[in-house]
Amino acid sequence: MSHQALYTYKAAASNQPAIVVSASASSSAYGDGLQTSRKHSSSKNDVFPSPDLMTRIKGMYRLLDLYKEQGSSGLVDKILIAQESLATLMNQLAPGSHASLTKISFASLDNVTIQPLGIYGDKAAIVQFLYMVAGLDDETAAYLLTPTDTFTAARLKQPTLASGLYFLLPESNSPTPDAFYGHRSFIIYWPEDTTWDDTAIGAVRRNRTTFMRYLTKLTPQIRALISREYADTIVWKGADEEMDVDQDDYHEGDSDDDDANHERFFKFEVSRTTEQEEGAEIYPGFEFGHRAIVTPTFPSDMMVPDTISDSLQCRLITGETKQGFLSTRFIPYQKDSNIINMTLNKLGLSGLLAQHQNIHLGKDVTEEGLSILMNDGGLQQRADRLTNQWRSDVKTWSDNSEKEIKERLAQLQTSITVARQELIRQARIRIAGVFTGIFPFLDPARLRGTQLPSVDEVNPDFWNDLFAKHPSALKAETDVVDPKRLSHISCHKYNAVKKRVLDKEDQLQSCEGLSEEDRKDLFLEIIHDERKNHGIWAKLSNVASAAGKVLRGDNRPREDPSKTTDSEFMAILDDMAQRSHMRPLVEEIYDLISNWAIRKIDELSPRLVHVVESIQRREKENQIKEQAKLEEEKKKTEGFEVFRNALQKILLPDPDRPCLTVNSIRRGYYRFGQPTYELKGAVESEKEPCIEYTLFMLELTESDRTHIQDDPRFVPRPEAYGAASFQLALRDSIR
Repeated sequence: MSHQALYTYKAAASNQPAIVVSASASSSAYGDGLQTSRKHSSSKNDVFPSPDLMTRIKGMYRLLDLYKEQGSSGLVDKILIAQESLATLMNQLAPGSHASLTKISFASLDNVTIQPLGIYGDKAAIVQFLYMVAGLDDETAAYLLTPTDTFTAARLKQPTLASGLYFLLPESNSPTPDAFYGHRSFIIYWPEDTTWDDTAIGAVRRNRTTFMRYLTKLTPQIRALISREYADTIVWKGADEEMDVDQDDYHEGDSDDDDANHERFFKFEVSRTTEQEEGAEIYPGFEFGHRAIVTPTFPSDMMVPDTISDSLQCRLITGETKQGFLSTRFIPYQKDSNIINMTLNKLGLSGLLAQHQNIHLGKDVTEEGLSILMNDGGLQQRADRLTNQWRSDVKTWSDNSEKEIKERLAQLQTSITVARQELIRQARIRIAGVFTGIFPFLDPARLRGTQLPSVDEVNPDFWNDLFAKHPSALKAETDVVDPKRLSHISCHKYNAVKKRVLDKEDQLQSCEGLSEEDRKDLFLEIIHDERKNHGIWAKLSNVASAAGKVLRGDNRPREDPSKTTDSEFMAILDDMAQRSHMRPLVEEIYDLISNWAIRKIDELSPRLVHVVESIQRREKENQIKEQAKLEEEKKKTEGFEVFRNALQKILLPDPDRPCLTVNSIRRGYYRFGQPTYELKGAVESEKEPCIEYTLFMLELTESDRTHIQDDPRFVPRPEAYGAASFQLALRDSIR
């Protein structure tokens, strides 16, 4: 075995541009174009895939993958782009660059420059290289060096690494041998078992040529790794090499011409045919192994008759043109759940519920949704007595709540009536306090009334407590008892007296010289507009005019009395009260104001009492109704949970069997005048224990077919392809 092919590629390294990976790589010289593969090829045509060793090698990503496909003349090898692994590599080099097959950020990838070193060689040398660069463990190395064509039971269960091109990105702290000149990334060609053998079949040789072609395209430099065992088997062609063919048969020329001429010479031997008797001759057969050739296992607690176990052994299936084998696998009892989100009319809803004996109510099913299921879905027939009891309880709770509200409202009205007298007293005190604040000369005791308590007996916190309990009463009280409005005295007699006092202000300033009887007549005329002494005003006019000139000045105009405010008039009265001869007049005016204030208190106190009682009654009624509503809802919620749990037991008699789960249901739109219902949930279906039968067809590769035609004694290596599965119950069997 010369392994000349392995050495030939060692000298093929050349300086080329940096690596550029594209999904549209050109096809090989044999027409095996690249296609994209979403998953590892071992899972494409195999229902029993083997574990992938690539996942156990740190920093390794699959670029090109080899798998077999059914062709017109047998199984043929195809090379695919490993899409998932390549996407992981892109995101490792440029995070976020590969979102999907149609969404790749090539701009991000352009910023990443790598010049990987190409590596190829025999498996032992590559494993040694992975020891140094990737920190390969002993177990993985043993798996990599185990031949893949071994059909032992242990080998069939071991993980494998498919032949192909792999990108190796070692960790930053991994040591790099000096022989690789500091390269931090590699593209490795992992060969098949017989890739470098001179006796390799045509398909293996074509795969070798194709992969090496892609390796030289993807890497600027390549290195051949040859183990000592392989190096010892290499036959170095020299000038003194003896040839089996006579030297005279070769033409002069270069080595390529010599090889080409050598392949054109063949040796033939003519033998005489002899008559032979007909008979049968036995030739060596082939050994075939597969991971699916196993005896199905059953749970330890399951009793399986021996007759069933014997009938489930893997068997060979013969045919006229093709052969195969039938494997079996036990599938235990299982449930499948399918999510549903549908819109149903009343007939469809009742039909869906009627199809399922077991119905599970989700936690989001409200009381309204449960009412839809019971009334429109027809579930009330399954729990008629329980439903009637629930409705009776709901009616009882509602009636008790209404009765309790009426009783509490009656108690509220009684308490308001009892507290009314005290509220009236406090209202008069409150308004009287406002008046005394505006008019300090008023007597508080007179304003409150003799029936009211004294100042010492007044509760100062009454209104503070009231406003704390009913904040809205403060604004209502301010609207009723507005100091700004109350500062304006709205009394006709007072306004007339005010006008007369202001009109005769100058004359009144000079009435000190009048007798007491004349002043009395003067004050009566001002207060009551009764003129008894007609000569008194004439007497005062001359004196007042002279005095007015002195006080006001000759050029100062007299002010209009109607423009004088009550507060300004009160200041004038205060000034007049300082003169003893004017005090009787001022006292008369103060009596007018006091009587007006008492009338206003009598008018405003009932209004204030009514406003405060209305606020108290409204807020208390709302509190009573809200409290009763909360108590009723609490009873309904607790009762609904009890009713729901009891109903669930009726609707779900056998929890171990498949059921219809209703997560939510509500009324939808009307269609053709009929209501619809939007239901969300899940439908479970059960699958009884069964036996899964898988039929594998045995196929020959295109190369094996060619060898059989050339050499009838050639022993082929068939491969399993085209798995088809079906399932049968345990009670059924295949003869």
